[in-house]
Amino acid sequence: MMSISIDDIGASRSIDEAASVLANYDKISEWHVLVNGPSIEHVPSLDPGSAELCLHLTITSGSPLSRYFPSELLNSNYTFKAPLQYNGASLQQKISNYLTQLNVRHYSAIASEFHAQMQRFICLFNCAPKNVSVHQDLDRLKWIQAAVLDATGMKSRAKRSDDKEGYSFEYKLFNENVRVQHVQAYIKKQLTHSTTSMKSKAKELVVHPATRVDDDLSDFTLYRKQRVIEYIAIEQALS
Repeated sequence: MMSISIDDIGASRSIDEAASVLANYDKISEWHVLVNGPSIEHVPSLDPGSAELCLHLTITSGSPLSRYFPSELLNSNYTFKAPLQYNGASLQQKISNYLTQLNVRHYSAIASEFHAQMQRFICLFNCAPKNVSVHQDLDRLKWIQAAVLDATGMKSRAKRSDDKEGYSFEYKLFNENVRVQHVQAYIKKQLTHSTTSMKSKAKELVVHPATRVDDDLSDFTLYRKQRVIEYIAIEQALS
């Protein structure tokens, strides 16, 4: 069974607006919320429809909620350093340099931050999240998976997939010149793809839509125009 999860809710009004419109479609199964995002105070008033509320943990966007966090992973204004802020001639080099700084010695501080974000989620929504994920897929690192489990008592998205518990996920990031028709075709292919092995397996398509490029979205990510294309394509694919 294929379903769709929307990431980064709470990062900008334009993402929240896209999630609200798409919540009208039954295929939207989960909203993954950044509780330290600039639009988070607005999110509890939104109607997720049949989508479950989930926690999107982060140590690469926004500001920490915990009292102490390693200074080498922070900017001078006490916001998290994003991988793209690191030196490097290519994206791969930037990420590599970030991961060099991100070390298992930070385990305790990161687990404490994840715990603070979990508590913030519960305070905002008066319930625990259905599932948890980690921004920019840092939970592909085994020790980050362990920190998530310690902090929240829940397995992260990548951990659930790694453990082969009848679950997998995928997503695709598109280039700036992508056409709506191309994204729509990709989404329709994922939604209609069915094999014998998938009939008893849950598969999650992770998407990153936004209705427009607003200031918060520009501050949040370099993946901007593509989010608007994703939004248009998803709505057309589900209509």
